[in-house]
Amino acid sequence: MKENEKKEQNLEQDIPVSWNNALKDETTEESASSDDIDVKSKPKGFKEHWNAFRRSEVASVLLSLLVPLIVLVTTEWIARGDFAPTKQNNGFFQAIWRHLPSFLIAYLLFVLVYIFITHLTARHWPATLLVGLAGNVPAIVTYYKLTMRGEPFLPWDISQIGDLMGVSDNITLAIQPNMVISIVLLLALTVFSGFIKLPR
Repeated sequence: MKENEKKEQNLEQDIPVSWNNALKDETTEESASSDDIDVKSKPKGFKEHWNAFRRSEVASVLLSLLVPLIVLVTTEWIARGDFAPTKQNNGFFQAIWRHLPSFLIAYLLFVLVYIFITHLTARHWPATLLVGLAGNVPAIVTYYKLTMRGEPFLPWDISQIGDLMGVSDNITLAIQPNMVISIVLLLALTVFSGFIKLPR
């Protein structure tokens, strides 16, 4: 009898202890799960979103498509001097409409060159800078040649650089506002593209 009473007393003492342990485990699990929910539900800041975006494929694709387009627009803007339509129907938008296939080919060429340089250097900023220079420098030369001689810049004009240097003292070349804006825009794009990383 005494042994049975001792067993019953031990059982009565053990039951509350096990309940307490179970309650403690449940509370610790609930607190841990609530902490996990808080961490997961915590909104990301601008820095986290920016770091994720600049390493994404979306950023690389957008830059590969937008930079050549912007360079092509600034190239035509510099060469023509204005966006306004002209009586000769050779304004910016007039020329695009009349020579749309040529503009598309030029755009695709810029895109291919941009992608090639990007994968060659594993960086976006050299591609932005080189594509911008490849478009804007000939456009500046074309503008001045059209102003002086009424002719656009052609590849074989490079052979006449010596003649141009000989008469350069007698020529006054004024820098146009669209050239300054295009150069500043190109530098800004180059700096911005330096922050965009190729996805791995």
